[in-house]
Amino acid sequence: MLCLLMAGCDIGINPLIFDGSPVEASFEVNSLISTFPPIVYSVNLGDVLSDIDDEVDSIKVYNITLLIENLGTTNPSVTGDITVNGNTLLSMNNTPISVFVSEHSIFDASLQAQGFNYSSTIVPTINGYLKQDPKPTVNVVASGSAAPAPLHFKIHVKVYTQVFTRP
Repeated sequence: MLCLLMAGCDIGINPLIFDGSPVEASFEVNSLISTFPPIVYSVNLGDVLSDIDDEVDSIKVYNITLLIENLGTTNPSVTGDITVNGNTLLSMNNTPISVFVSEHSIFDASLQAQGFNYSSTIVPTINGYLKQDPKPTVNVVASGSAAPAPLHFKIHVKVYTQVFTRP
């Protein structure tokens, strides 16, 4: 404590910053044909505060990731979209699921060469939801097609946040 006082830290003025609990939407795709209907997963955005006991000043998204587990024997390429309450989060155009065998930030520019794009408006949209009190539950929807069939994979979309608290 003495070190903080000597260093002139403004703990009483500046907010404390914590990592919010990541929230995730997971979709399992099982289809004998190449198309899969919209799959809805509801995410309670209030869960980002599950480990925060302090008074919250604001919450901001700092990363969104995608991981696709191949649960079958084929390595399909996906064409489709993932939306949040009807707002496009990301789009894939013939993107091999093997590109996402490990968790990747959707903001990685190298993914565009793989037929992958994210919406530049999604972070402000999610931040807008995070300003609401109580925090809303949003519907995340995945839909599209993939080939070759049969399809058997699981899509994980994870949102990472920073929580700013009042001192």
